[in-house]
Amino acid sequence: MVDWLRRSLVYTLSYILGFLAVLTVIAASTQPETTVWLPLGLGLLFFLLLGFLPPFKDAVLRLSLTGVITSGSLAAWFISEPPAASEPHRRLAILVPILAATGPAMCIIVVLLLWEERKMVGRAVWNWLSLLVAMTWLVSYYSASHNINGVMLLPHSSFRYDSDIALAHSLAHRGFLQIICFGSAAIASVGLAAASRASKPATFLVGLLFPLALAIFDEGRFRMEFAEHFAKRSLEMDGAVVIVAFAVAMFATAGSRRVSAGK
Repeated sequence: MVDWLRRSLVYTLSYILGFLAVLTVIAASTQPETTVWLPLGLGLLFFLLLGFLPPFKDAVLRLSLTGVITSGSLAAWFISEPPAASEPHRRLAILVPILAATGPAMCIIVVLLLWEERKMVGRAVWNWLSLLVAMTWLVSYYSASHNINGVMLLPHSSFRYDSDIALAHSLAHRGFLQIICFGSAAIASVGLAAASRASKPATFLVGLLFPLALAIFDEGRFRMEFAEHFAKRSLEMDGAVVIVAFAVAMFATAGSRRVSAGK
């Protein structure tokens, strides 16, 4: 009886989440220019990369985890999205966080209900995965906050915001936050692959590709919403941080990979 109820809840919530996902894609398709494709693309990459890790060969669990990271990124993206100059008072500030939390909460419930599938995944894997999800959500939230000054305030063809709104969403010490987020994401990616006993090529793929994609997500939103050009210095710093953190993590997990290879 309990197992029947569990499976019924999983099927019901999966149907609702699939319906909401389709609505999200349709809504994004109707916009002439939107950054909502960035978290959706990041979620698709996450789904593909998890397939290289042995504990996540089950497509149901992998899809549910993809829902967690993607819905959370979308929620953080929406909450942090600054209103345009033409819509400063249209949002209901109290309801926005509640509505945004609905998707991630439902996805997390589905993952918790999949206890048979979760038994196949070790605690260390869950710890690294949780850190990776947290860093992704954090980047999604702060990607709307930039140090905007000088030429970046000049309007271009798709500039939605006036200078007052842009300055209100500037973030002090943004470079330090980038180092923390992308360095932690690279370390978590390598740690996740190592704890999952993935092959060395898979560890390289997951450990480098996802944090680099996260950095491109951040810079892509900056380019699409606030500036005419990519911030080259910021991109170079992001890439250097990811590569250094990746190298450190690979060196730190070398012993565990040798033990796994020996077994």
